[in-house]
Amino acid sequence: MMPIRDEIVGRAVRQHQLGQMTDALVGYKRALTLYPSDASVMHLVGVAHCQADKPDLALQWIGRALLIADQVAEFHNNIALAWIECEMFVKARDAVLSAAVLTPGYADALVNLSAACRELGLGAEADRSARRAIQCRPDSAAGFNTLGLNLRQCGRHEDAVMMFRRAVSCDPAYAKAQHNLGLVLMDLGRDEAKPAFVRSLRLTPLQVQYFRNFSVLHRFVGQDVWLGPLRVLQDRMAEMNSRQQIDMHFILAKVHEDLGDPALSFRQLVAGNALKRKIVDYDESATLAMFTEIERYFTRQLLVDKGGRGDPSEMPVFIVGMPRSGTSLVEQIMASHSKIFGAGELDVFGKSLDALADQVGAGFPALVAGLTSTQLYELGHLYADALHAKSRGARFVIDKMPGNLPFVGMIRLALPNARIIMVERDPIDTCLSCFSKHFIGSLSYTYDLAELGRYARAYARLQQHWRRVLSDDRLLTVRYEDIVLDLEGQSRRLIAFCGLPWEAECLNFYKTERAVRTASVAQVRQPIYRSSIGRWRPEERLLAPLLNALRGEGPSESVPVPTAAATEHGQG
Repeated sequence: MMPIRDEIVGRAVRQHQLGQMTDALVGYKRALTLYPSDASVMHLVGVAHCQADKPDLALQWIGRALLIADQVAEFHNNIALAWIECEMFVKARDAVLSAAVLTPGYADALVNLSAACRELGLGAEADRSARRAIQCRPDSAAGFNTLGLNLRQCGRHEDAVMMFRRAVSCDPAYAKAQHNLGLVLMDLGRDEAKPAFVRSLRLTPLQVQYFRNFSVLHRFVGQDVWLGPLRVLQDRMAEMNSRQQIDMHFILAKVHEDLGDPALSFRQLVAGNALKRKIVDYDESATLAMFTEIERYFTRQLLVDKGGRGDPSEMPVFIVGMPRSGTSLVEQIMASHSKIFGAGELDVFGKSLDALADQVGAGFPALVAGLTSTQLYELGHLYADALHAKSRGARFVIDKMPGNLPFVGMIRLALPNARIIMVERDPIDTCLSCFSKHFIGSLSYTYDLAELGRYARAYARLQQHWRRVLSDDRLLTVRYEDIVLDLEGQSRRLIAFCGLPWEAECLNFYKTERAVRTASVAQVRQPIYRSSIGRWRPEERLLAPLLNALRGEGPSESVPVPTAAATEHGQG
């Protein structure tokens, strides 16, 4: 019967290679009815599921194959891919290490090892694995691609561009490398970013992730050539996993906004945010309780009693404000000055504080009461050293992590000469802007209008608290609307806050070449525009959960959410 099996599997493999996954799976499973213990076919079923973005099923099938044949390196390597898709990076690393032991010099396994290590924060191991993959296979497009991703993550954007170009030269049809080249060029504000995204979509026109990033730079029009593939994807939404469905709702929201239908755009945002909220872990009670505890611990008297003990470095400039409140704009204006380097959103202070909490056996904010002068100095010194390594010779370095707001009091104690800029914007505009973005990071409070409103209210209250207890010349508050209406006046105010002479380049901030990796990446490359003030708002009934939360009132009914099957096609 083996010739029959080989014929069935051979046909299924050819269908698999052509992307005909449904037909391929039918063939594989038919072969398994004849040979139910065929580990190689089980493995192929798992690979097909992984490539169809169904990693949970891939894990089941490849796992079954490994129970029968656990000495096959390819099985371990491909189950690692499924673990990576499930964001289970420790399991992925263990699996791919097994593959590397079974087959030393296995380039594909080294690429996946690099990816898992990168996600685990093991930068040195990730770099070694990628470079070893390239040594084992000098024409490895995947090796150059993963090395490029590693370099982008550690801020070496120009080197990353070179690696992605090498990957493309090794394999011009490698869509992932074309897409990643577009991403890093978008970080750098280069015009070549969009053509790179277009090339990736021409190679793989039904890839949701590629459309997600392309839509950031593309303005859709009525007869847009890309509306056809999007309609196909929209018809297939019921078959997609939750991550892809979420991306599709946000893409369609952008499409309808561009096509002049903000009401339909908002409905897509509601649907996408509702799906996202189901899969994020957000403890609202604990978050809001921490804000209250911070106000209780960080009194004016405590800051006076413990003040002056930290590292005296004047290099740090912290910009804090709600996401989408204008922090990226403020950073871009300031980073256009020759003496200021914009380092983006750094997690250095928060991680240092976590390490200190482990050391003293008390959590934040309660730990502040028992901290010694030495501990405060060491906390500030560690941060100042980390900043100095990033400074590129600049006198000041900006850290614009929004999550640093709870730490402002601790920053003042650990770094008494640090400058702190608090950015404010109309809360409804801010929240709607947050709600319109599918954040890649951990902004888990942004996917429900009521939760978003309560968080924004607590954030604003904490900003007011810091102004009350830190009434000194190292704290500055700026409003986004004031910058938009008086760019030069507010820009001069920001530069003067650092004690620096004025440089006119700050007014041409959108021309400044530097890497930007936030949701505002497209906006900071444009001159000031006023359309973001008082942006289009849905009718009050739909905004009731947000408005009531911002006013501190009780909960409201949820906004009705369209399902994937019932979503309007329109022109999207």
